[in-house]
Amino acid sequence: MSNTCGTSSFDITIIPAPTANFTAPNIGANMLCPGQPVQFTDLSTPVPGSNIVAWDWDFGDGSPNSNQQNPTHTYPLNPL
Repeated sequence: MSNTCGTSSFDITIIPAPTANFTAPNIGANMLCPGQPVQFTDLSTPVPGSNIVAWDWDFGDGSPNSNQQNPTHTYPLNPL
């Protein structure tokens, strides 16, 4: 990079994304009961030599996202 103050250089290391995976009992075509809590369990695999340090769960129902590793979520009785 060059500008009127001089030249700078730096290294950038890009770490690939982990492989996302989870379980959630009772999630399926006819198994989810609105109004009942669902326990999500993170089974994601980090890239070798790294750790997963943050989560962002989007439950797809307009509710706020969760940053917990293994959140519990209750889907509304009247989904969007």
